[in-house]
Order: sequence, then C-alpha cells, then structure tokens
Amino acid sequence: MKTTTRLATTAASIAIAVGLAGFSAQQSTRSAADQTQTSAVPLAATAAAAPLRALAVDDVPKSSSKPVTGTPTATPAPTPAPAAALSPGAASAAPTPPAAIPVPSQTTAAPQRAAVPVAAPKPALAPAPAAAPTPVPAPAPIALPKPAPAPVAAPKPAPAPVAAVSNDWQISISGWARNIVSGTQSAIDACGPAVLYSSSWPGAGGTTWLNGHNNCGFQFWTDLPIGSTVTVTHGPAVFQYRVVGHGYVAQQGISSAGLIHNDLTLQTCKGSGTSFTYADRI
Repeated sequence: MKTTTRLATTAASIAIAVGLAGFSAQQSTRSAADQTQTSAVPLAATAAAAPLRALAVDDVPKSSSKPVTGTPTATPAPTPAPAAALSPGAASAAPTPPAAIPVPSQTTAAPQRAAVPVAAPKPALAPAPAAAPTPVPAPAPIALPKPAPAPVAAPKPAPAPVAAVSNDWQISISGWARNIVSGTQSAIDACGPAVLYSSSWPGAGGTTWLNGHNNCGFQFWTDLPIGSTVTVTHGPAVFQYRVVGHGYVAQQGISSAGLIHNDLTLQTCKGSGTSFTYADRI
C-alpha cells in the first residue's frame, strides 16, 4: 500500500516537472523587447506551485524512514495537491486515487507594451536678468538767445550855435552877403558895404535903393536870373524879394528919374553904362 502511494506521488511530481519544463521553454522564447513583462510569469508560476510542493511533502507517510525521491528537474517542481489522509483502520481498503494534479495554465498575460521612457523635465530656465536700461544722456541745455541790445540812440547833434543876431542890415543872395549902410557917393566909392542911397529901409514903405561898384564885388547883380531870391535882414526881421526884371542906361552919372521903382532896386556899373535889377517883395 505504501509503495503504491509513493509511486503515485512520484508520477505526479514527474508530470508537474514536465509541464513546468515546457512552460519554462515557452517563456524563454519571448523576444528581448518583452523580457521585462515575461519575467513576471515564471515568478507567478513558481508562486502557484509552492503550495503543491508543500502538499507533496506532507503526503509522504511519516512512518517511512526513506525519503521520497523524484526525478530531478531543471526548474523546481510544484508540490502536488495533498492526497486524502489514510485512516489507520483502512489498511485493507482499496487505495484512494491521488487528486488531480493542477497543471499551470498556459494562458499568459498579454504582453504589456514597454513603457516609453519619459524624458526628465528640463529645469526651468531662470529668467534672464533684465538688461539695465541704457542711461539716456540729458540733453544739453540750449542757451537762450540773448536779447538784442536796445539800439542806442545816436546822440543828437548839438544844435548849431545861433549866430548872434546882428543889429546891422544885411543883404544875401545865394550865399553871397554884405552889410548895408546908409550913405552918399563917398560911401559907394569906399568899396565896402552896399549903400542905401536916398531911399527908405525895407518895411518902411517905398522903394529900397541899394548901390555898389561893379569892381567892388557887385558886378553879378547885372545878370541875376529872373526869379532869383534876394534876402534882406535886420536883426530878427527878414525881408525876401524875387527878381522880376532888368534895366540898362548907356551912360553913367545921369538923373535917376524914372529908373528907381518896384520894392527893391539894385544898381551897379556895366561897362560904360549903368545896370538896374528890379525885385518885388515875396
């Protein structure tokens, strides 16, 4: 009876070993890409076989002094499920057949896709230090235009000194001038001032009759143009005359009757005769 039990146990161990060997061979043929996933299957099978191996050891009768031997295998054989315990009084009963040996399922877990390595996140770049603002040079101060100096008024010319008003009588014609004196032939012959001869002064009414020798600077009276101005002054009093005509007598020392007229008569010699220039007061 004991021998039969031992043979049954040995056969079960061999069957389990053969099944595990085939299972191990199938697992070894997987591609290198799935080695990571397939390595978990033998470990699961080994874990499942561990109770079976424990049960096979317990099934050996304790009264036997010889250890149960089995065919060694390359991989550890799972312990078969324990057979039903034999009661001491049933020695003559028929032997109980061993329990069915569980065969590891050939179904394997679907290979898992290799995990795509996730790149380690790059450390966040430290923000670049802000560039220091370029200092803008302050604009050079613009010099304000200086105001033009106020025009300096030209000093007014000093007034021309006022000539002292002469109490003398004077006659002037275009820049020429002489004093006037009242006299006779002797005063005329003195060849000096113009001579008021037997007549009234200007402004007193009547004709003012002035005489002078041609060789004493009075010769131009003969040719004074018509419209020329003759001025006679006496202190602040001014008398102006305009030339209006001429007269001539081809003798000298003759009577003056009818020859002295208008407001002013200027008499001088012209050659061997006598010249007269007439002017009216303006």
